[in-house]
Amino acid sequence: MQLIRYPLSRLSQRKLINFRNDIQNIDEKVRIYNENILNERREKRNERVRLFRKNKKFNELKDKNIEYFNKKQEAKHRRELNEFKEKRSANILTRNFKKFIDVEKKFEIILDITTNTYWKISKKSYTSSETITHTFSFIF
Repeated sequence: MQLIRYPLSRLSQRKLINFRNDIQNIDEKVRIYNENILNERREKRNERVRLFRKNKKFNELKDKNIEYFNKKQEAKHRRELNEFKEKRSANILTRNFKKFIDVEKKFEIILDITTNTYWKISKKSYTSSETITHTFSFIF
């Protein structure tokens, strides 16, 4: 089969050129449209991933805070329970002591106090010491 070429008129050549240009424009528009669709899909996927990571981080922090709060409450409860037990045992001991024993004990406190006084103007320091004693009695 042999291909025969016929010369085109000027009008036909223009029409062919315009047709080619239109096809190229359509190809370019389709390419841009496809890129836009891909970009939108990519952005939606990235947004979903960001939202998932954000929710995951939020849930981790919430779990940590709940765990910390529970530990804090448990420690507070244990401390209150221990204080209650100590008070109860102290009350029982003092009641039992008062039933059987009436003892008066005397305690003497001796404090040795040494003070250094520094004068800025004369740039001298003075050291003084004194002893304080106090006696008190405690009845069981």
